[in-house]
Amino acid sequence: MAGGKAAASPSDPQIKPGDMIGMDLVRGDLSLSAGCTVTSVEGDRIYACGHPLFGFGAVEIPISRAHVVMTLASSQASTKVISTGGTIGTLTQDRQTAVMGKLGPAPAMIPMDLTLTTPQTEKKFHFDVARNPQLTPLLVALASFNGIVSTPAYAEGSTIQLDGNIDMKGHSTAHIEDLFAPTDAPIPTGFFAATAVQGIFSRIFSNPYEIPQIDHIDLHVKLLNERRWAMIDGAWLEKSEVRPGETVAVKVLLRPYRGASFIQEIPVVIPAQASRGALQLVVSDADYLNRNVQSLASSSQGQLPGLEELIKLVNRERRNDRLYASLLQATPTMLVEDKEMPNLPASELSVLNQRQNPGGTRLLRESTAGEWSVDMHEVIAGEHMLTITVK
Repeated sequence: MAGGKAAASPSDPQIKPGDMIGMDLVRGDLSLSAGCTVTSVEGDRIYACGHPLFGFGAVEIPISRAHVVMTLASSQASTKVISTGGTIGTLTQDRQTAVMGKLGPAPAMIPMDLTLTTPQTEKKFHFDVARNPQLTPLLVALASFNGIVSTPAYAEGSTIQLDGNIDMKGHSTAHIEDLFAPTDAPIPTGFFAATAVQGIFSRIFSNPYEIPQIDHIDLHVKLLNERRWAMIDGAWLEKSEVRPGETVAVKVLLRPYRGASFIQEIPVVIPAQASRGALQLVVSDADYLNRNVQSLASSSQGQLPGLEELIKLVNRERRNDRLYASLLQATPTMLVEDKEMPNLPASELSVLNQRQNPGGTRLLRESTAGEWSVDMHEVIAGEHMLTITVK
């Protein structure tokens, strides 16, 4: 339910067989809890359900006192509708025959704040999310989605600007920055923003290096009027033959959603050390570069020194509200852990290949000679290839 839970009562910890307990997955401005009947209380231990919750084995999920509001009777499977009260302990075991908890303090949850800003108002939401390897990324997405769409301030047809931080103990902050335009599909735009948060959080939380100590998740969501989206319809150069060190203007034809096409110019500087021959210029959106050019984050998971390097790769990914121009040359790039080594001579490639674990390196056929971008304040989609000849 949205809005929270019942007020805590001094009698909440006085649990006996037949009472209801809630296993809290999300608390705060969204309450997401599973309810079960208590089977037995032995000292400070509670046995409940008579069946598994998820079957995860050892867990740490807060337990709260629950009260049955009504029962939805069914000959197949009746369902109890509950409200939860004060926190009374920790669920420690989720087994095939029952769940078991311990009365006392509750485990720490992940605090999460979301601020929704519209042209008329600002809404603030707070959530506490349970820590669980299998569930937490999904719970973060559910809390994000509900914070965005479950308020009268939200309206479909708006573009969502998402800025956020994931703070961790002992590591750099992971940043989330993107723009999400509505589509013609019957899917709320908030769904795409929430799954983007889930994707980045999952890569951090489910990393193969260490258990991250997430201190706080802070999200700022701004609703922008109209559908801000543009497709790359074409691109051309003011001249196709250039000299090293020269600046050439790249003109990009963009077609916005239900609007007049316009031209955006990007100045590209040819590197002074560029050798004679052909260079490839890619005019594209962020998604193309993240997938195809220097796709470090997707290729290096599990091959990095640790979590800090993974965070750096996540923070290095491009934003989808920018128009990019990337100059590529036909020289190899070696990806070693989280580092890029472009334009390597064959002798160095041979040495690195011999010294490195084959699983920790990746060889790309092209090197990036330069990259430029322009902030467009709208979602950019598409790509276009051009060829530049260096004299």
